Amino acid sequence: REALLFCFNLKKSAAEARRLLEEAY
Repeated sequence: REALLFCFNLKKSAAEARRLLEEAY
């Protein structure tokens, strides 16, 4: 259960980081 939550947070963080990069360029 904790691993699933960790993976979910990792995916969300990656999506936010990618969006920020897209906005920056």
